[in-house]
Amino acid sequence: MTRNPEENDLMVMGAPLPRLAEAEPLDGRRVRLLWMSGETAIVDLAPILASRRIYASLLGNEALFRGLRIAEWGNALQWDGDLEISAVWLHRAQCMSCN
Repeated sequence: MTRNPEENDLMVMGAPLPRLAEAEPLDGRRVRLLWMSGETAIVDLAPILASRRIYASLLGNEALFRGLRIAEWGNALQWDGDLEISAVWLHRAQCMSCN
């Protein structure tokens, strides 16, 4: 843990959390992501959406899915209806699809 006096005396611990800069819906339930780090990835969200009942509407409604947006701080993808997937979960899904 280090102190960074140039940023309002905030504490810095470990690696920073992944943050999204841009997101674009593609075919199916795939999205193209641009991370604030400059890294890009295409991630298939279908497994994530199928894993939780709360996301059923995103699987079945193309218009709703395509209405995705990035949360204010880049820490999640959001949709109408208070639906969101955290940037951490997206980053893990991206890493898993690379294996």
